[in-house]
Amino acid sequence: MQFEYELEVGELTLDRCCRRSRALADLGGADLVVSATDAVLVQALDRPMAMLFDQVLHNLVANSVSAEATEASVTLSMADQRLRGSFADNAGGFDPQLALQRGGGLSRIRQALELVGGSFAIEPGGVAIHFELPTLLNEAVA
Repeated sequence: MQFEYELEVGELTLDRCCRRSRALADLGGADLVVSATDAVLVQALDRPMAMLFDQVLHNLVANSVSAEATEASVTLSMADQRLRGSFADNAGGFDPQLALQRGGGLSRIRQALELVGGSFAIEPGGVAIHFELPTLLNEAVA
């Protein structure tokens, strides 16, 4: 399954990024539920951080669809100029060590988030993933 979509300039809100991933989930037969306040969803990120968040969420949804999940959820919050997220699906989990050793998407997500001062953690059994990233790139590299 191939799904391509570019973020448009001027629409770099969390809601816009989430809509792209909802479309991918729908295409794969899964339902993506986004839990966040309206204040969080209208939060604008600078372009590099919006693109990173978009890729993180897109990769997590793509993994869920590949694992034949029918439901996925992401919970987002904002504090201290940092976006915090938790992602889970009903695909039954996976071996986190094996997934990270393979050097695939989850490994690249972790590396990208750590590069900008964010974080990435997988709960034991691969039942949930937690991530955090700064809202501004200049805050990340300062």
